[in-house]
Amino acid sequence: MICKTNKWTEETGWEQEASSQKFDIVTYYFSPECDNKKQLLDEVKKLYQANDYIGLSTGGEIYNKEALTGSVVVSAVKFEKTNYKVLQFDIAGVKSSFQVGEVIGKELSTDDLKGLMLFADGLHTNGTQLIAGIQGNVSNDTIITGGLAGDNDKFTNTYVGLNETPEIKKIVAVALYGDNIVIGHGSCGGWDNFGPKRKITKAEDNVLYELDGQPALSLYKKYLTEEQVEQLPGSGLLFPLCIHPEDDPNSELVRTIVGVDEEKQGLIFAGEIPEGHTARLMMGSFDRLIDGAATAAEMTSDQAECIVGDRLSMMVSCIGRRLLMGQQTSDEVEAAFETMNEGVNSVGYYSYGEISPHPKTGFCNLHNQTMTITVIGEK
Repeated sequence: MICKTNKWTEETGWEQEASSQKFDIVTYYFSPECDNKKQLLDEVKKLYQANDYIGLSTGGEIYNKEALTGSVVVSAVKFEKTNYKVLQFDIAGVKSSFQVGEVIGKELSTDDLKGLMLFADGLHTNGTQLIAGIQGNVSNDTIITGGLAGDNDKFTNTYVGLNETPEIKKIVAVALYGDNIVIGHGSCGGWDNFGPKRKITKAEDNVLYELDGQPALSLYKKYLTEEQVEQLPGSGLLFPLCIHPEDDPNSELVRTIVGVDEEKQGLIFAGEIPEGHTARLMMGSFDRLIDGAATAAEMTSDQAECIVGDRLSMMVSCIGRRLLMGQQTSDEVEAAFETMNEGVNSVGYYSYGEISPHPKTGFCNLHNQTMTITVIGEK
């Protein structure tokens, strides 16, 4: 596999000049504040000739050791031994996520499907249901990774596009086939639980209505300052929820708020909130989050040892981690980058949700508030 990466900032312009190499897939991550998304795509096409171009808006961009804002980060990949397929799908809203997942699975599944990489609208996708729909139509050993697009902490619009100007309500899926592709993956949080454990007594899909029989939103607000209450849902990124089946704490997942329903006193999340699960609030510390990022990178290292030639790392971290860490955000990116094997080309973004196999169960899930890393290459 041949891989090139590049970045653009307002201060420096493009770091690398245009390449004469023809690539298979170019992926570019950009700030949602980008005024002219068509012009941006045209610029990327001038830099790299490719069969397919995938664009995704972010909550911040990642380039090697750097955590950036208002930039554009690009990866260009040419496979030498791997077949692939890239498709775009429309999604009407969170309630259609399972059906869209079924279509993705059916369209892309073959006997030699090795992995799927997903780039999904961050506000109109129930990541849990999307994954469930896919998993019902692909083999159990298919590796599914990726993430949801971001919009900084505004929760207004997120954009995804394949070979055209990125738009809202789009999902792009990349299918990788054959025995020569290597996909390493790792995911870790580093958040700490606080407050009492509570039972989810009323929920529907990705909306939480009651904890221990009490209205979820009013109960959640008791843990916030007046300023943080006024800043919801953005401030909710700093206080995610840890959920797990009552009898299986090893299957815990982290869920982040992406919206609130004042009328029904509901908390809206990017993934499923099952009734009967145990829930507990979480908060983070810089050192624990940085260690979590390094741990995610460690998970990928052994899996990617057999890669020959270039390797690409895609880091997907949660916007909540960035808001909490502020100017120290680059510390988690640097910790992850330096933990990975030498010679990796690393790009990524801050998201509204991360997609990766669970580090304990091995089953793919939507995660929030984690550093999730996918490393691809060929053997």
